Amino acid sequence: MSEDRLIVGRVISAWGLRGDVTIEVISTNPRRFLPGNVVFTAGRPLTLDRVRQASGKMVVAFAEVRTRDDAEALQGALLDIPSEGVPPLDEGVYYQHQILGLGVKTAEGRDLGAVTEILTTGANDVYVAHDGKREYLIPAIGSVVQSIDLQRGVITIDPLPGLLD
Repeated sequence: MSEDRLIVGRVISAWGLRGDVTIEVISTNPRRFLPGNVVFTAGRPLTLDRVRQASGKMVVAFAEVRTRDDAEALQGALLDIPSEGVPPLDEGVYYQHQILGLGVKTAEGRDLGAVTEILTTGANDVYVAHDGKREYLIPAIGSVVQSIDLQRGVITIDPLPGLLD
């Protein structure tokens, strides 16, 4: 993901037969998902046609997606927007696009690979790091994440007992 893009959602699954999808919103700005707005996936623009809540999920119809097969092809796709004009965050708070791709190391120097995904849970985010052999789930909480250095491209952690076993 380029630094000039801001992830605002992820397609979860197809919904119905007319190309609608359910999405996980990864944005604190509810106005990002209004009809007429445009989001992108892999550089492809998608215009929000209809947006509604159903069974506790956000269901979106994109003008460019009209069949269930097309909707199923979007499953798992990240939705992003240009980051220009997005306000800066408070110190110690980061946009997901700033975290994705950062290396993860323990305070002792053990390399855990790079952040490939961020899981949004009810309590806190979880960084998913891969080292080529193994996947690590790292809770994004103050007692674990010691520092995030965007300049060096590294997150330093102090893992909880059993986290790396």
